[in-house]
Amino acid sequence: IASAVIGTSLPCFFPQVRFARVAAAVGVLLMGAFWNSFGSVMHGWHSWIFAAIVFAMLPSGHVRATQSLAWREHYLRAFTVAQAWVMLGYTLSGIFKIAAGVQQMANGQAGSFHPEALSRHTAYRVLEGVPEGSVNIAPWIVEHPYIVWPMYLAFLFIESTAVIVAFRPALHRLWGLLLILIHICIYFSLSVMFSWQIMLVGVLFLCSPIAPNRAVSLREIALKFPLVGDALAWLASRKSSPREQTANGGIPASAR
Repeated sequence: IASAVIGTSLPCFFPQVRFARVAAAVGVLLMGAFWNSFGSVMHGWHSWIFAAIVFAMLPSGHVRATQSLAWREHYLRAFTVAQAWVMLGYTLSGIFKIAAGVQQMANGQAGSFHPEALSRHTAYRVLEGVPEGSVNIAPWIVEHPYIVWPMYLAFLFIESTAVIVAFRPALHRLWGLLLILIHICIYFSLSVMFSWQIMLVGVLFLCSPIAPNRAVSLREIALKFPLVGDALAWLASRKSSPREQTANGGIPASAR
């Protein structure tokens, strides 16, 4: 444990040195192995280990505007890989929930898309003996299934499309905030705390170096919003195509 703590603390003093970041990756791996060696799996360590390994691949040197274009591209690519990996975990979780819901619907069962899905799952967890904290909204969720149902559908959408957001910097801070709020709600309803994941999402997305260094407008959010923005872009391209053909004598741009 001591060696892991020392290794993970080195980048705090020497973030520009790759050796320090390699030592941190090894330290995180050792800590993850230690905490997962007691008979249960702590999934929160998985993303941290991979992110630490990716950060070890960041180029050496301080982040400055005077760095070469190749250096800055290398830095941004490595950071984007770490972001995409974390979001891929959320997307896989959402897709599995949707796939299970479709299968349950086909079998005539109350699945992920049923209005009482979240309430039933919460009630099941409470019957399992979930420890109650000082604030617990589980009884309210069970008693108001139709109020929380739209929230659960929004949760499925946020999870399933997370990996798309990794490549849309304008949405980094918004999606990071939404994911953190989801984890907080899970804690207050099911007493399952994702503190490690909250910290990682905060570092990678709320503090994303790729996100615009300004306030993002609602129009920009709508144009970048997963599926919605893609549909708007497709409709815009469909509307502009006839105009382009008319301007070019009816000859599409691709045929010229």
